Amino acid sequence: MYRSYCFGVAAALLCAGQAAADLKVKASYTNAGQTANYTVYISANRQRFEYEGGMTLIRQSDTKRLVEIDDMAKSYIVTPLERPPEPVRKGGTVNVTITVVDTGETRTVFGMTAKHLKTTAVTTSGSGACEPGQDKLETDGWYVDVPYPEAASADTQPVTCKDEVHVQSTGPKPGYPVAYVSTATHGKAEPNTMSMNVTDLSENALPSSLFDPPADYVERKNAGALMAARPKLDGVVRVGVVPINDASGRQLDLAPFHTRLAGLLTGNALQGVPLGAPTEADAAHCDFILQTDVAAIQKSAVGQVTGHVVKVGSLLSRAGRGGGASGGAPAQDGTSATLNFRLQRIGSTEEALASSAAGRNGSALNIRTAIQIAMLVSPMGMMMHSLGGQGFMALASHFMSGSGVSAGGGDPALSILFSLLQQPSSAGAASPELAAVSAAIENEALAVRTKLQSH
Repeated sequence: MYRSYCFGVAAALLCAGQAAADLKVKASYTNAGQTANYTVYISANRQRFEYEGGMTLIRQSDTKRLVEIDDMAKSYIVTPLERPPEPVRKGGTVNVTITVVDTGETRTVFGMTAKHLKTTAVTTSGSGACEPGQDKLETDGWYVDVPYPEAASADTQPVTCKDEVHVQSTGPKPGYPVAYVSTATHGKAEPNTMSMNVTDLSENALPSSLFDPPADYVERKNAGALMAARPKLDGVVRVGVVPINDASGRQLDLAPFHTRLAGLLTGNALQGVPLGAPTEADAAHCDFILQTDVAAIQKSAVGQVTGHVVKVGSLLSRAGRGGGASGGAPAQDGTSATLNFRLQRIGSTEEALASSAAGRNGSALNIRTAIQIAMLVSPMGMMMHSLGGQGFMALASHFMSGSGVSAGGGDPALSILFSLLQQPSSAGAASPELAAVSAAIENEALAVRTKLQSH
């Protein structure tokens, strides 16, 4: 599980003894040179998260539903917020130390007085902890005394591993962040920095209609059907991607990689669309159909592959399918995968491209690949990936690169986002076999894009 200990403390400090109000917050997040803008509506039982480009998430805690809306497709999908409980493994001891320092500086923001606070949160895990190592989150920010509904910070995810957590906190109570620079570090990894600035903040009662899909929108059965419903733009070549076939005899769970392959084909006048079957291509206005088989999985006898093992983070272990002892990244054991694929133009009996692609666990399991795998644990992650949401990827990178203690020093909006990202889906295991398949899919997508963009 990801480290939400520090955020829970910050939320408790903020909410204690204060009457909560509905909030509307517009904010801009920047990480690794990429900027993403969001609008978040926060009420006690429901929250609405709007991503630029017409994508919206609504969490309905009262009805235990997650509603994901695509304005371009005028459609939405619904995912239950509940799932069967998973076995809980007893972890170890985790010590969390939070130090908040008030610099004494103030400024007026949105008609309110903002305090300048510097926060350091250090999480140290002992032997046997669910996620070993030491995390550090340093936040330099400005905060206003605006209480938000406690339900907005609730962690609705099932716990698969439980540590004994000891928290020590010193300093003043934080408020709602209106600007900050946050640096997250995990162990000896390179620090990852993100900045946030609120551009609008208001306390007004929110209409209930905000937290339901528009009445004239169509409910779709899954994220693939939702993406297929998006209108095809002029000049865009649309590739229908059928489910990946496992011909390796390994009984691999390849469902998440179906949408990932479509996502890797999106951009530069190309759009990949997941199809349930080739017969759906005409209705989805596809120009090509791409079919893929996992032909073989091979294990290396050499043992561990040398190289840097990145921290995939808890999004994978949250899915309850982690590959290692702590549910983290799959070991780099040299497993390789070979894919055979065929690209065919609609209306033609000849193949536009017939080839193979190989990938290896260890050589390609970098932070980019790890994030893309992790994003597949929610329909929202799949849709944003397929639609080329680079700002979304940047936030995922920051969240996964270090402590994960709310990825913003007690940022309620970001906490909502990553709580929603970890809803159930068909995400596959973080295994060496699937890591190798993931690497091979990247190479397949590169070959297909090169072919289509050369004509």
